[in-house]
Amino acid sequence: MPVPESTLRMGGSPSPSSSPFPSPADGPVKSVASASSASAAGSAGGASPRSSASDASAFGDGAAAPLPGGERHGISLAGFHPRLAPLIPPPEAFEASPHRPVVVTNSPFAGRQLVNGSDSLTDNIPDINVRPFEFESELMKGRLEVHVKGTESTQEAHFAGKKRLVTVALQARFKRAVPAADFCIGQELFSQSAVPAWLSEALLSAAARVFSATSHVSARSQPRFFMNPALACCQLVNVSMPGEEPGLWEAREDMRLMLPAAVTSAGAPLSPDARRKFCDAPANVAGICFDPAFVYTVHFFQHYAQFASYNLKIGLLSIDLAPILHRSPLQLTAKDVGSGQYGFSLLVWSERALYGAGARASSAAEAAAEAERQVKAGGGGGAGFGSRLLSGMRGVLSGGRSQQ
Repeated sequence: MPVPESTLRMGGSPSPSSSPFPSPADGPVKSVASASSASAAGSAGGASPRSSASDASAFGDGAAAPLPGGERHGISLAGFHPRLAPLIPPPEAFEASPHRPVVVTNSPFAGRQLVNGSDSLTDNIPDINVRPFEFESELMKGRLEVHVKGTESTQEAHFAGKKRLVTVALQARFKRAVPAADFCIGQELFSQSAVPAWLSEALLSAAARVFSATSHVSARSQPRFFMNPALACCQLVNVSMPGEEPGLWEAREDMRLMLPAAVTSAGAPLSPDARRKFCDAPANVAGICFDPAFVYTVHFFQHYAQFASYNLKIGLLSIDLAPILHRSPLQLTAKDVGSGQYGFSLLVWSERALYGAGARASSAAEAAAEAERQVKAGGGGGAGFGSRLLSGMRGVLSGGRSQQ
């Protein structure tokens, strides 16, 4: 049964009596600029994706932790991050999952995060594809609704006539001011890389570039990551006063409360495409922040990573992610990359990757060879292949930001 809308409204400050977290500050706050925003400021046309291992401190808990050995539920733990290894769902968890072939759980990397009031790291979130659910992190409090195509609980009407494979709808309040350029959506890859650094960098950079030019990318850090500023990649952003927020799916593009300059010549809200382009220029969001006084409704969707089948579809090229990611879960994550705090983070575990065809490449050498074979089969290999792959992927992916 759907959660009653009245229990999920954002009006007023969240009550501290039932939460271990601080409440949002009362009243508007002044916009602030972050160091990363300032360093990214440049031409109004945006910037190239930033790629630096030095950025890693904001993206995870470091590379020093040893990788586990042995097996769990009959599968090799080679390459698994030690904080993920004990959380691997057993086969029966997938058999019982209402959204088989995936299991969606809380993330051990998200700090203190509650999902429907629980901090369990192993409970399969039952609301996926069905209804919104409540969440609270150190940074935000609100509700999420997640739809994944290709599962037993998929609502086909949600995806009918659309290319999208995953949709995330968020409505929440921040607990402190967050610089606009620092609040990002993307992927962090905590487990050991099974492919050459050049290939990992090509894939991550191309994937990030499709959503924004001002991406944060690193293929040589722990974790590897690509993160895109939310205002430059999300398909809808609505900013409203508490008590005046729209329904999660009735929201329309309007961020004038946050960014008064994001308007047409007639003073109307920019279209989503125009807003993404406007906010992909660092100078346009310098000094702007996500304010705890407002309610934010955000939609994000993509049509490249197929969570249910655990592969990446790029034009005519289909890449099995299992040998590349050591069968690790994919993420649904939003993060303040300036502080390292998460807005929310969920793990999407794949049955195919852990126990099906995706589990066949067991050693790092086999995984690397298989991943490279797949990509070269679609690109021809040879001298300069890495540059051609990256260029070709960007070409194929161009225009993907506005895909339905």
